Amino acid sequence: MTAINLGLYGLRGWAVWQNTLTLEVFRVYKIGFNLHGGVIKEVPVAESPFNYAAQKKQPNIETKPPEPPPPTTQLDLF
Repeated sequence: MTAINLGLYGLRGWAVWQNTLTLEVFRVYKIGFNLHGGVIKEVPVAESPFNYAAQKKQPNIETKPPEPPPPTTQLDLF
């Protein structure tokens, strides 16, 4: 439905059918338009910007936790 609505209204974008918890992507649609109206094109997952499997995992970098801020006092309003 998302791809159809974008195509009918002449908007550009991507519609992705995926599991957001596991980042598993099933299908990707690219929506655009030409002289005749909206165009909906299915794009292979490997060629789309949503190919999460091809992205490299970031190495775990140990960082020092931030230092707590200095103590503050309540300002008087009146």
